[in-house]
Amino acid sequence: MEPEDVENDAIRADVAKGLAMFHLMETSLEKKAVEPFHEAVIHGLKKYHKMDKLKALGKEGGVNVDNLIDYDFEPRLKRVVDRLESAGSKRGWCIHDVQFMNVLVKNHPKEGESTIVLIDFEFVVWNYRAFDIGGHFMQKMFKWFDEESKIADCRKYTEEEKRHFCEKYARQWNKLTGDSDTGDQVFVESEYGYMLAIAFDVHNMLCFMSEEDDKDPLNLLGLNKLFDEFVDQYARLGLEGL
Repeated sequence: MEPEDVENDAIRADVAKGLAMFHLMETSLEKKAVEPFHEAVIHGLKKYHKMDKLKALGKEGGVNVDNLIDYDFEPRLKRVVDRLESAGSKRGWCIHDVQFMNVLVKNHPKEGESTIVLIDFEFVVWNYRAFDIGGHFMQKMFKWFDEESKIADCRKYTEEEKRHFCEKYARQWNKLTGDSDTGDQVFVESEYGYMLAIAFDVHNMLCFMSEEDDKDPLNLLGLNKLFDEFVDQYARLGLEGL
């Protein structure tokens, strides 16, 4: 799927319904607590906090990543998780790798059939459903396998599109569970899940930088874009300074 594809109402609705169905699937996997997952991400980011090697790699690649490396994710991510908990955010089997390459759009779907197929479930684990939903919104800005730019040449998800997605998601969730979730409820959860998904990607990219001495400027620019999105979202939700 290309980032622009979700600007189509039907495709966007099918992705929302597809995620809700996936989150509620029956599986033999163990439903582990979500806290260790987020603690592992927080611990990993703490490891790279103020690491001189990563700053040097950025400079060698021609992209300054000092602000990101010096940024203390730990207390901020803990606050985000606390907000999700206090909001009663629901959980499900999350894909985690929701970049758009992992959504296939059918060329000729049959009548009444979904227009999309979800693939690549290597990182599936029990987590806040908001992680995948917010992650999907965030990933519209990126094309990680593009050879010219990791940042997609299209606009971000609009709030109207996000709310449409969350409404379709909530309806599918309720249909399968008998719950009475609202689109507004799912939207609020997704606003915090957005930051969890960003932090997960930042952690993975810093790990790759550290282990492989990666200084590809395209990756570094993508990394800074993720960081800017995290900082902007954190401030927009009024979390800075609490």
